[in-house]
Amino acid sequence: MPIDAPLQTGAVLIGRYRIVKMLGQGGFGAVYKAWDTRLNAPCAVKENFEIGEEAARQFAREASILANLRHPNLPKVMDHFSVQGQGQYLVMEYVEGEDLQTKLEAPVQNTGVSVQRSAVSGLPEAQVLPWFAQICDALTYLHTRTPPIIHRDLKPANIRICPDGTAMLVDFGIAKLYDPLKRTTLGARAVTPGYAPFEQYGQEPTDSRTDVYALGATVYTALTGQTPVESIARIGGRPLPTPRSLNPAISIQAEAVILKAMALLPDQRFQSAAELKAAVSGQPSAVNGLPSSVAGHPSTPPPAKPLMTVYPTVQPTAAPQVAAPGTAYAPLTQKRRLPWGWIGAGGGALALLVVVLTVVIGSMFIHPTPTVDVHGTLTALALSLTRTPTATPKPLPITATPTLRPGIGSTLISPKDGMTLVYVPAGDFTMGSNDGADDEKPIHTVYLDAYWIDQVEVTNAMFAEFVAATDYQTDSEIQGWAIAWLGNGWVEVNGANWQHPHGPSSGTSGLIDYPVVQVSWNDAKTYCEWAGRRLPTEAEWEKAARGTDERIYPWGNKFDCRKGNFDDETQFDSYVVPGGPNCDNYLETAPVGSFQSGVSPYQVYDMAGNVWEWINDWYVSIYYLSAPYKNPTGPSSGSYRGLRGGSWYYDGEFVRTSDRYNGIQGGRGLHIGFRCAASP
Repeated sequence: MPIDAPLQTGAVLIGRYRIVKMLGQGGFGAVYKAWDTRLNAPCAVKENFEIGEEAARQFAREASILANLRHPNLPKVMDHFSVQGQGQYLVMEYVEGEDLQTKLEAPVQNTGVSVQRSAVSGLPEAQVLPWFAQICDALTYLHTRTPPIIHRDLKPANIRICPDGTAMLVDFGIAKLYDPLKRTTLGARAVTPGYAPFEQYGQEPTDSRTDVYALGATVYTALTGQTPVESIARIGGRPLPTPRSLNPAISIQAEAVILKAMALLPDQRFQSAAELKAAVSGQPSAVNGLPSSVAGHPSTPPPAKPLMTVYPTVQPTAAPQVAAPGTAYAPLTQKRRLPWGWIGAGGGALALLVVVLTVVIGSMFIHPTPTVDVHGTLTALALSLTRTPTATPKPLPITATPTLRPGIGSTLISPKDGMTLVYVPAGDFTMGSNDGADDEKPIHTVYLDAYWIDQVEVTNAMFAEFVAATDYQTDSEIQGWAIAWLGNGWVEVNGANWQHPHGPSSGTSGLIDYPVVQVSWNDAKTYCEWAGRRLPTEAEWEKAARGTDERIYPWGNKFDCRKGNFDDETQFDSYVVPGGPNCDNYLETAPVGSFQSGVSPYQVYDMAGNVWEWINDWYVSIYYLSAPYKNPTGPSSGSYRGLRGGSWYYDGEFVRTSDRYNGIQGGRGLHIGFRCAASP
């Protein structure tokens, strides 16, 4: 239980530290100015009111963190001790000056009369920004230690300004040690409303970008005199007033820096305190992509359960990420949602190999598998690709060239590749689901301008025409391998590519109307650009799949294995979809447009099953919490690209219209394809 009786002036602790006066008090502790009778010098004593083993451990953690720090903008720890039945004490050097909160609350002079500072005015920008550049230096020092230290409680009260202008970062009561391998932190959990980003509420692991947000919020307060809107309220739809709307004296540059530091998504903020300092210091290259507004849009509460994706701090690279060939992947016995990057994960490092083995084909249940003899099984398996299906697909309905004012049902034919495109009119639709995984939440209304989308997935015949016209080589061909299913496991097969999906002995002859596979996001984007189109955004894909009535599947709200190409076989594992096995009559991919009863409200085929489809957006699991209402295009950066629609290998959960998935940009596999979209 807490002890809430503060120390009295004149009290002496452990026969050495005499209390001079209280500097401040909170619900669980107090800070005093004291006199060290042994050194005959002033000091600061921080008292923790809480008693008990856990409180003692946490206080000892703070002392341990601080005792080893040496930086001009951090106080030095000189001693720490406990007093039985009273609490724990931390002794630090006494820093002359006042904290920023006190400065903001101090009266100002106006025509000779002492008045309280205006609620909408802050401190001068020329005075504030040099202080925060110093705090950025302190954070860079903390974040680059081994292991890194995350402060997690940056706010005006924890920044002390010395008479000489030195800014000191104080109070490490809830600091955490960051584990970069686990991408998580150890230590206490606490938040200060207005200064704590969304992830600090337990939805995502905290890292150095947590401090970036809090420092941006502190600058916001220092320049405007107002506490920012709490991050949870912003997620719920409450806008954050721009700094200049509260204090027009703030420069446009400073406002842009604050808004980027306070972005709701970690990957949209400055990625380090050093980047933030560069922006605060006015380096133009540091403020690329700064936002003009950060008003939140979604109107529903944040998910109650922690989201599943952890965001690496590394920046995305344009080069395809691939793993060393020769890896054998185990057969899977149960399907389960996980973020995945197995299709072309990079580098061959042990940690990444573990990730690859863990998340391949969307499962976390791995069983040891002996190395597969690639050459002994290629020919036999390739035959399965060209077997005659038991059900012959019907031709696609093709309408005439659209009128001057196209509507639902209008189509047009691409002169480049012969693809039929269907029209999706402008308007609102409901995106996401409260019944799926956390990354589908919250459901929210999205407005999209009108657009066209390919009626079917891009086929081998279309892709062959593209290659013939451009001499393009896919990532699989450049790297010399791709992932294929061989008998009893997924393996990286030398010579597998879009023309030879299972390896050198297989081919696409006779499969011209089947969707092209073994293509990466890079390949898909390049094709769409050649065809005069583009990859669809995630919102465009979902609207084309589900329409405006929030349907779960393209055809309605009840799963039906006859309406798409799903995992209803037992050759690969023991799982079958309801109604299986052999409900769809295809072992792997099916010719595009085979399942006419599964067409979407806009007459788009194969939006559930057959092959996963690349979309243009970066994938970030919490993007829906701050996605804009009109024409969202996804996060500005990320580590994975979005995939939609499920495939012949996956079950009903993954083929819901709201389901979200992801893969590494350079990845490819036997169940990955794409379609394109175009603006009018």
